[in-house]
Amino acid sequence: MAKTQGLDLLTDRKIKAAKPGDEMNDGGGLLLRVRGSGAKSFSWRGRIRGAGNPVRVTLGSYPTIFLKTARQMASDVRKAAATGEDPRKLFKQEPSKQNTLREVVGRWQRHAEAQGSRSAKERVRALELHVLPILGEFEVQDVSKGAVFALLEDLRDGKGVQKRKLRAQANRVLSALKTVLGYAYDADLIVANPIAGMKPPINEAITRHSVLLDIDDLVAVWNAADNLPSIAAPITKLLILTGLRREEITGLRWDEFDAEGRTLTISAERFKGKRAHRIPLSQTAVKIIQEQSRFPHVEHVFNTGMGRGSFAGWRRAASRLRELAALDHATWHIHDIRRGVATAWGEHLNVHEHSIARLLGHSGASRMGITATYEKSDRIEHLRQPVDAWDKFLQTRLDGGSPNVVPIHAGAT
Repeated sequence: MAKTQGLDLLTDRKIKAAKPGDEMNDGGGLLLRVRGSGAKSFSWRGRIRGAGNPVRVTLGSYPTIFLKTARQMASDVRKAAATGEDPRKLFKQEPSKQNTLREVVGRWQRHAEAQGSRSAKERVRALELHVLPILGEFEVQDVSKGAVFALLEDLRDGKGVQKRKLRAQANRVLSALKTVLGYAYDADLIVANPIAGMKPPINEAITRHSVLLDIDDLVAVWNAADNLPSIAAPITKLLILTGLRREEITGLRWDEFDAEGRTLTISAERFKGKRAHRIPLSQTAVKIIQEQSRFPHVEHVFNTGMGRGSFAGWRRAASRLRELAALDHATWHIHDIRRGVATAWGEHLNVHEHSIARLLGHSGASRMGITATYEKSDRIEHLRQPVDAWDKFLQTRLDGGSPNVVPIHAGAT
C-alpha cells in the first residue's frame, strides 16, 4: 500500500530517501510519487474551476527536472486550473487513453484469459455495466478509494447506473475491480492498489440464505417455465431434470450432447472442477434438447441467434420465473433448484449420497479419498437408473399424481 506523506515541504534529501510506493505532498497540489520500479516523478493534482473530478498533470521525472522547477510548473498549473483552463493543455498533455481504467480492464481480460481464467468475461461484463460508465475514462492511477466506495454504495442502494438495488452484485463488482487494480499494480501502472483492503459493501455471512425447494416447489417452477417468453423455459426444465449448474446448461454445446447414448458431457473448460463431467440423460431431457433449433456453424444449443453465443437473459428471466411460480419463499435463486433436486433424489428416491455426488459432479476425492487417484470410471449405466426414476417421478407429480416411490438401491458408488 502506498504511504502518503502529510504536508511537509520537499527537499532533495527527502526525495532521494523516498521508497517505492511513497507519495509525498509538497503543498499546492504538487506531489512526488515513487513507482514500484523506484522511478520518481512530479505531478500536480487538483480541480479545474467549473469541472467535476480532479485531474492529475504529470510534470516530469526526477532528477530530469529539479524540485525548484517542479514548484514553478505546479504554480503555473494551479493558476490555469483556477481560471477554468485545462492545465494538461498548458503542457500539451491531452488525457492519456493508454492507461484509462477502461483500457486496463481490457489488458487484464487478455492476460486473465491467457492464464486460462473462465470467469474473466463475466467479471468484465460486471465492470462494463456498473463501473466503466462512471470511472472508465479515469487514468487508472486516479481511481481513488473514495470514488470506488461511493460507487459501490450507490450500487447497493439503487442509485447506480442501473437505477435499482443490486446488493449481491456490489460485492462481485468490488472483487472484480480489486483484481484489475491488482494487475495494474503488478504491471507498474499504479504505485498501490487503493482498494486492496476495502471491505465488501454487503456482509454475505448475514444476507446469504439457502432456500430449499421441495418437490411441490420444483413442480411449480416447471409449470411456471412454460410461460417464460424465451428459451429460458427448456433450460429451466433441464436444470430440474439434471441438477446441473445454470452455466453448465445455459452454455450447452451440441458436441457435448449424445442423443443415441443419452448422455451429456460437460467439457473440462466449462465445468467447475476443470475436468469433463459425463452424466446420463432421461428420455424427457433428450427430447427437450432435440426440440431446440440447430443452425449451421452455431455451436450452442441455447443460442442467441446468428451465432453470437449462448443465452444471456437470465436476470430478467429469473425475475419473471419467481413471479410466475409464486412460491412461499420470499426470495429464491436459480441455484436453489440444484439444491432442491439433490435433496429430492435422496428424500423421495432414496438415491445413495455417493450417486448424488457423482450426478452433481462433486470431486472423487470428496467421495473416495485416495481411491479417487486410481478409480476413474463414471458409472454411467449405474447412474441411469436414478436419472430415469427421477424423470418418471417428476412427470407423475406434474400430472397431479402421487407416485408410489420405489427406493433405488444404488449402493455406495
